[in-house]
Amino acid sequence: MERTTDVMETTIPKGRTLRIRDGKGLEIKVVTGTLWVVNENDARDTVLEACDTLRVGRNGLTLAHAFTTVQLHLAYPVEAGAPGLELGGGYREFGANVLRSMFAGWMREIRGWIVAGTRRGQVGAAAR
Repeated sequence: MERTTDVMETTIPKGRTLRIRDGKGLEIKVVTGTLWVVNENDARDTVLEACDTLRVGRNGLTLAHAFTTVQLHLAYPVEAGAPGLELGGGYREFGANVLRSMFAGWMREIRGWIVAGTRRGQVGAAAR
């Protein structure tokens, strides 16, 4: 029987951030510790404790920040291959990435309002 997933184990030191690139389908299971996870272009975040699991729902950048030293099991679909993993800095890097993601979302929303307002104005002008 062929395996459909591969598993990696890793440890993130307290105060450090694991950067996961294009991890769609990756399952993050916390063995020990407390982990804060946020995805690029998503204002929602998740805090995972020991025995908690989270599946990454999309590609892009996912940041996993260790509030305490964290031991992880990372399971990923074999056909997708291993996601890119990089151990990064601490709170400043994590906070900057979260703010960039939130700012990009706000800008898309504002751009949508402007486009919708322009279209309303064009429709009203055409009706006159």
